[in-house]
Amino acid sequence: MSRDLPHSVRIAGRRTSVRLDDESWMALQAICREEALTIHELCTQVDAKRGERSLVSALRVHAVMYFRERAERGETAP
Repeated sequence: MSRDLPHSVRIAGRRTSVRLDDESWMALQAICREEALTIHELCTQVDAKRGERSLVSALRVHAVMYFRERAERGETAP
């Protein structure tokens, strides 16, 4: 398993850093490609819906749920 590395993102125009493992970061990038979003747009969307959850946790959950829902619909990974 890779270690968590810092990644700089903008959330609603504000710069912040998130520490994510390579696998989670690659999953988020794949979602961005599939949904025609920038990583900043995706992080802003996730941030707006995360509630009490930390941003890093919300990003990981978002990635898992995205691919889980695709698998349940019988779709292949992007």
